[in-house]
Amino acid sequence: MKNLRKCLNIIIILFVVLLLFITCKQDVEEKQIEIPTTPTDVTAFVTSLNDIIIIWSSVSGATGYRVYRSTSASGTFSRVGDVSTTSFYNTGLSADAMYFYRVSAYNSDGESTQSSSVSARTNPSIPTIPTGVYALASSSTITIKWSEVSGATGYRVYRSTSASGTFSRVGDVSITSFTDIRLSTNTTFYYRVSAYNNFGESIQSSSVSERTLQNNVTQAIPVSSSCIVYEWPWDPDGDFVMTIGNLVFTAATLGGLEILTGASEEVEYVIERRRSNGTWEEIRNIPWASSTLLDWAKYWLGNGNKPGSAGIDHYIVDTGLLSNTQYEYRTYGVIKLQVLWGLIPPFEISKIGPYYQASALTHP
Repeated sequence: MKNLRKCLNIIIILFVVLLLFITCKQDVEEKQIEIPTTPTDVTAFVTSLNDIIIIWSSVSGATGYRVYRSTSASGTFSRVGDVSTTSFYNTGLSADAMYFYRVSAYNSDGESTQSSSVSARTNPSIPTIPTGVYALASSSTITIKWSEVSGATGYRVYRSTSASGTFSRVGDVSITSFTDIRLSTNTTFYYRVSAYNNFGESIQSSSVSERTLQNNVTQAIPVSSSCIVYEWPWDPDGDFVMTIGNLVFTAATLGGLEILTGASEEVEYVIERRRSNGTWEEIRNIPWASSTLLDWAKYWLGNGNKPGSAGIDHYIVDTGLLSNTQYEYRTYGVIKLQVLWGLIPPFEISKIGPYYQASALTHP
């Protein structure tokens, strides 16, 4: 009886062990590895100057998603984010740059293959602030110049009559210079410049100032280490004199000469420059005026102005100079006479005085 009971206990134990083994085997067989499928409908959108959002469709069984990025379609894709949602914001990117993205899904069983890559380009940035801004003045105009700004499609120029005043826009240009016209003489103006494109406008540059030149004065104004603005007045209604040998002619008697000879005269400005009391050299020759018999007839009849009576200031911008160097300038007129109603080409017969002269020292 005792042996029988022992046998029954052994049989029962074996049965329980067998039952447990069968149950565990069924559980293992029933449990399958379920790695998520590859995400689909992946799309990338630019949301701002430096941000891109990537979105995709939900994957069944996924507990999260990984986003990979590269700067080329065939380059190395590095993981840039893990999220549990179906979108990812990639921030802090460079402006005007192309980025490529892939997405995978994962759970406790593993990670899917990466999706096909998608791309997006961030927006170009607004231009930087213009630099190298400077101004050149005459008696009634100021020209503002600056360095070209990469990515800019245009520039805006702002003006004020004081450094701390309100700057109002006075011009829009696509080049790197702007001339402000019809300004009051001997007046200081302040300017700022901004650059813009389709994405916005830069901050305005630091202000530069320039004073318009005085009217009817001769002056040389240093602008930089290599540039001087030289301005001189010229009033043909004044007492200029032409001499031919011992004969002296004024503006009025020149008209009489024209009647007798069928002549017409042309007047040119000659601008000369010398450095530190050196030799004078001609640097510019500017036509000033020409007159005909009809011009003088209108003048004598009271129906016209004296020929060539411009009554305005003139100036040149002399560049390419040496720094910290004294330059002198002078201006005079030259009369070229054409006789016999144009049968003989114009030839120089006299210089017109007085001379206009000024000097300036370039910046160091």
